[in-house]
Amino acid sequence: MRSYFFVVSLVLMLGGSFSFNTTVSATNMMGGSQMMGGKGNMKGNMMGGSQMMNKMRNLSTISINELKSFYKIPVAGVRINKKTNTVKFLDSKITIPIIASPDEDNMYAFGVYGLVNPTIVVKEGSVITIKLVNKDDDMPHAIMITKTQPPYNNMPMMMNSVAFGGAVIMPIPKKSNSGYYVDSTTFTATTPGVYYYICQIPGHAAKGMYGKFVVLK
Repeated sequence: MRSYFFVVSLVLMLGGSFSFNTTVSATNMMGGSQMMGGKGNMKGNMMGGSQMMNKMRNLSTISINELKSFYKIPVAGVRINKKTNTVKFLDSKITIPIIASPDEDNMYAFGVYGLVNPTIVVKEGSVITIKLVNKDDDMPHAIMITKTQPPYNNMPMMMNSVAFGGAVIMPIPKKSNSGYYVDSTTFTATTPGVYYYICQIPGHAAKGMYGKFVVLK
């Protein structure tokens, strides 16, 4: 039963639909490919479907050299405090480069300017672009900002809503032969408060893949 709900949640998270009948068929928006591959068969055709979805989203890839730009700290507009593990953005129009699974010791974590799962602080009304790259060579990762605080269960996307319109990036595939996949989203931090950025892939936030996101008045 847990496996069933995992598949349902994953299909919904990838933008698909699910029909609840005795054969449990899944038809997603990725060219009508079937995820279940037949009655009770969990193999399916996720690979082909995800490739089509990547094209629809216009996902790009970057090389290892281009990945270095995610670690480069801007000269102005950002304050980094390693002692408090905080990144504070001072401008009203900002880009936050985030690395999913920044290294082998932090597979279930986000990296921002060399810090792991830091508290990100922005100003109310800031127009924010999150640029997420997946450095993981084993699994996909994603990100969303939610008001719900930890701890998180294994299905965070079923329990948490997006805090701001557009403050979500759907799953980004693992590293491929062409490089690291990158996606981005832009939103406005309209309301002051304490929020959290989490990976909504099943089980990832529960394993610690989240950080605090603070909007100051």
